[in-house]
Amino acid sequence: MKLIRNIFASVAAVFAVASCTIVPEDTFSTAPVAPVMSAHNDILITTATVGEDVTFAWEKARFIDAEAYVYDLYITVGETDALLANDVVNTYFTLSKTDFRTFMKENFELEQNSTHAVSARVEITDAAGEVYASDPLSFKVYVYDDAVPSVLSAEIAEVVLDKDNPSGNLDLLNWTEPRLVYGEDVTYKVTLKVGAGEENVLSEGGYDMAYSTTVDALNEAVIAAGGAEDAEVEVNFYVYACCPTIPDGVPSNAVTVKITTYVATFSEQYYMPGSYQSWSPATAAVLKVSSKVKGLYQGFVDLTTADGADVEFKFCPTDSWDNGGDFGFSDVTVTTYGGNYAAATAKTPASDNIKVPSGFYYVKLNKKFNTLDMIQLEYLELIGGFTGDYAGWGKGLKMTYNADTKSWTADEEIAISKGTEFKVRFNSDWTYSFGTDMDALEFGGGNITFAKNDATYMVILNAATSDLSINAVDVNMPDYLVVAGDYSGHGWNGTDDMRVNLYDSSKGLYRGYITMYDAPYGFKFVKNGSVWIGQTSVDGFTYSLNEGGGENCNIANGTYFWNVDIINMTAVATPLTKVGIIGSFAGSGWGSDVEMTFNSETLTYTVEQTFAAGDEWKFRFNGDWGYNLGGSADALAHDGSNIKIETAGTYVVTLDMAHGSVPTYTCVAK
Repeated sequence: MKLIRNIFASVAAVFAVASCTIVPEDTFSTAPVAPVMSAHNDILITTATVGEDVTFAWEKARFIDAEAYVYDLYITVGETDALLANDVVNTYFTLSKTDFRTFMKENFELEQNSTHAVSARVEITDAAGEVYASDPLSFKVYVYDDAVPSVLSAEIAEVVLDKDNPSGNLDLLNWTEPRLVYGEDVTYKVTLKVGAGEENVLSEGGYDMAYSTTVDALNEAVIAAGGAEDAEVEVNFYVYACCPTIPDGVPSNAVTVKITTYVATFSEQYYMPGSYQSWSPATAAVLKVSSKVKGLYQGFVDLTTADGADVEFKFCPTDSWDNGGDFGFSDVTVTTYGGNYAAATAKTPASDNIKVPSGFYYVKLNKKFNTLDMIQLEYLELIGGFTGDYAGWGKGLKMTYNADTKSWTADEEIAISKGTEFKVRFNSDWTYSFGTDMDALEFGGGNITFAKNDATYMVILNAATSDLSINAVDVNMPDYLVVAGDYSGHGWNGTDDMRVNLYDSSKGLYRGYITMYDAPYGFKFVKNGSVWIGQTSVDGFTYSLNEGGGENCNIANGTYFWNVDIINMTAVATPLTKVGIIGSFAGSGWGSDVEMTFNSETLTYTVEQTFAAGDEWKFRFNGDWGYNLGGSADALAHDGSNIKIETAGTYVVTLDMAHGSVPTYTCVAK
């Protein structure tokens, strides 16, 4: 009986719950009910999502007097309706995003690469032709399409650049926001073009939608792009909108600005005649223009007067007063630091002489900005995060100046670790220093970070030109340097091309003989198979070198004796215009050379000579014993031992200084 009572109790509970349920009004109604669109997320159509599908779903209509329950699906944008699908038998419709994008483009006027407000509705028609439609469902659609570029505008239509205000700011361009790939960051590249010339990049990687520059920078850019100096130039500007998918950028329209440039060429050098040397321009100290910074002249000059009186001088563009163009400064300000050294500044060129205390100076003339800086020097020093005696920025290593090479060399070798920071300081005083980069020292620049491997180095500051640089030469000198290039059929092999051999390890001096022909790309010196040494300047047959950098060296076809100094970073090529053999054989008697004939196809020298048994001989060049080769046939050496003939006869002697890695010869009996 207890079980039966529990069953009745459960049934009663069910009825009790049912009696509390709220019944919808149409639960028992048979009136027609239109379909109801199901909720839908916004639709994103980009290159990353075009392979996906879009599905529209709805609740089915009820009590519609229709032969078949089929639906028509409409999309609305603004006031425009378009049928997406008709006679759909299911309560959903699926299509690819690619097809949906095509449908949207064909039926609506859509703004490219924008978000669009869209609605969807579904309809069913009964047998009498009455339409039952769902309420519209609103959502957003982003449709990827061709990129929309920025619209570029010029802030100014024309401008006359003021050479007296080179640092003046110019607000030049602005542009509208582009529409590229959805969700990707956009950066901008600004370019200019003069006539049919190449486009030159002014800036890139920025996020601002405007471009400003200085008077001088714009003048330099226009001239670099082919614009004439001191003339009105029509310049076309462009902005490229860039993103990861479109890294080269989408170009804007061009805008044209008329720009009147000024002359931006500078003298190759300035002489510094003054009271320290009888005011003779032809014999005065010279500062050469920088090849990297336009209008910059800098270097070290001894302006010491015989009696110690203040020195006066001027700058002169030629070696004669007759050519004019000389100038000084009217506002020279001299400051003395601790009674030890003086410094001078000026910024107003004039006819006045420049007057400073007698002494040895670093001089920096910036002709572009018409500024002058002069620092009186007792010495320079290296200071930084070194180890050993010069550790921790506490003590500087002095450097000594060589007036012949125009270089400063540290008084001691120093151990330097990769990543060490250091500077070159004036007079043990932090007021003035050089820094920033070993390959491009800047007066007043930041710390230099040492990029070479840990080793002991001889450090040299090169000041032969206005492009000041530092060379750090590993004091563990290799036995030879490879002259790698494409001369004489070589292939830029840093280990196997022709060599110059070490002959003075204490000075880092190398020498060697090489025949160098047909080298369109030139050559470089290579240390230890991996450290490439190029040139920074060439004066005749003398090259200034840069370890780890520099341009390729180039030279005219010929045979040369090379003398390379990797401490002071110079290389001197001596042309060998006469090649011969000299010895005890008849016709020479160690007194005259028998000249060899050059073969331009094999790049070798040959001679036919009759020898007696026991004759000795060598190769000699230019009739000068300072250039001679002797020793073994497969490895001739400078000043090598005499070559000896064992068997009398007539021989063909061939000398090869073009191929392999060392000079070789053959001596073949006829």
